[in-house]
Amino acid sequence: MFKIELIKMKMHTKSFGFILVLALLVSACKPDLKEIGPDPVPGDGIYGSWEIAQVIQTDLKTPIPESRNVTAFVTSSPSRTLQLRMNKDSSNTYDVLQQGVLPKVLGTGGTWQYDQTPYPTKINFYTSYGDTVTAPLKNMVRDYDPQLGFDIIRKDSCGAAYLKYEYTFKRID
Repeated sequence: MFKIELIKMKMHTKSFGFILVLALLVSACKPDLKEIGPDPVPGDGIYGSWEIAQVIQTDLKTPIPESRNVTAFVTSSPSRTLQLRMNKDSSNTYDVLQQGVLPKVLGTGGTWQYDQTPYPTKINFYTSYGDTVTAPLKNMVRDYDPQLGFDIIRKDSCGAAYLKYEYTFKRID
C-alpha cells in the first residue's frame, strides 16, 4: 500500500515539475514592451489635406431608406473629386481645394469647430455662404490615421431630413 502511494506521489511531483518548466519557458518568450510615444491629442489628426475616397448616398424619404454607393461617379476623374484642407491656425479655417461634382454644401471654405472637446462627435462647418453645416463624425482622426469620415444630412425648407451623404476622405498629405 505504501509503495503505491509513493509511486503516485512521484508521478504528481513529475507532473508538477513538468508544468513548472513549461510555465517558465512560456514566460521567457514574452516580447519586451517598448514605449510607443505620447498619446495623440484628440481631434488634432484632422489637420492636413483630404480627398474624397467614398460617398454613400441614402434617400431618407423612402419607407425603408435606400443607400447607393456613388463613389465611382465622384472619383471617375481627378477633376470630379472633392478635396479639402483643414488648416492648423488659430481660427480653424478650411479650404475647398477642389469642389468636384458633389453638392457645394461646404462652400469654398470657411471655419470649423468641434461640438465638444476633448472627444468630439460632430464637426460644425461655418461656410463661406454663411451657412452652418453640422456633420456627425464617423471616426475620430488621429494624426497617423489615413481616413476621415463624416455625414452631411440635407434638409428641406421645413427642416425634415431627406438625403444623407456619408463621406469618407483619404489623407493626401
